[in-house]
Amino acid sequence: MNAEPERFCSKCGAPAEMRRLENDHVDRCVCTRCGFVRYQGPQLLVLTAVFAEGRMLMMRRGQDPYAGMLSVPGGYVEAHESLEAAAVREIEEEVGLVLDRATLIPFGMLSLPSMNQVHVVFIAKIEKRLPLRPSPPEVLEAGWYERSEVPEHELWTPAHDFDIDLIFDRGSSDRFDFYQRTDESMRMISEGTRIRHIWPAQD
Repeated sequence: MNAEPERFCSKCGAPAEMRRLENDHVDRCVCTRCGFVRYQGPQLLVLTAVFAEGRMLMMRRGQDPYAGMLSVPGGYVEAHESLEAAAVREIEEEVGLVLDRATLIPFGMLSLPSMNQVHVVFIAKIEKRLPLRPSPPEVLEAGWYERSEVPEHELWTPAHDFDIDLIFDRGSSDRFDFYQRTDESMRMISEGTRIRHIWPAQD
């Protein structure tokens, strides 16, 4: 996937152009004056599934993308920010819940080249359900959901690739699972190197 073209150099302000550099495989945005090359890697996002008393924290999004749909807290990682710091910040900003970074356990890595994004997913467990303070207009409402209370048809689109039962099972156990997704497949790794293919299914 080629980088989005920019009209001007972000370093010196001179006009920029898209061209192929020697021994490169895609076009790059190159300054016509100073030669500065803009490399556009994927955007990095964090998501966190927070559990308390067997329930998962979910919020209803108030803005696009996926306005009106249920999702877990998350968002973009800022410059010079760790993944854990970004996850904790997003949770506090969106639903008013303050978490200790030590509660975050790696849960998934979703590589989405078609969207030029990488999502890192954490799972967090806290002892008791705490009050939530959703922050409109970004978040319309937030609550602690039991598995039977989750309306799957209202889940934001990226969640359709997950098995919600597996996520709730993970949230209520001490087992360590890790999801790994690309555009072509998703698998769950557990018990050392035991692999379960979520899609496409494999015999």
